[in-house]
Amino acid sequence: MCTVAVVNINAVIVESFGVRAGQYGGRKVLSRAFRSRFLELHVGDLPDDELEFILQQRCALAPSYSKKLVGVMRDLYRTRQVSA
Repeated sequence: MCTVAVVNINAVIVESFGVRAGQYGGRKVLSRAFRSRFLELHVGDLPDDELEFILQQRCALAPSYSKKLVGVMRDLYRTRQVSA
């Protein structure tokens, strides 16, 4: 079975690998070859409005989409804290 995905030329992939110091979650370390495909940013905790602004400017996302992405990220943080 073969699946073909047609991707919009303006599509942007946002990848998050949220390992904080001393809180490694048991994930595999990403290879250098894989990591080279992304713009890697190492940042501390930023306020939600700043993260939304970065997504809007860097990824050309609509404000509503950037707000949703940041909301999902915060939900994932909360879920991981509860399940850890």
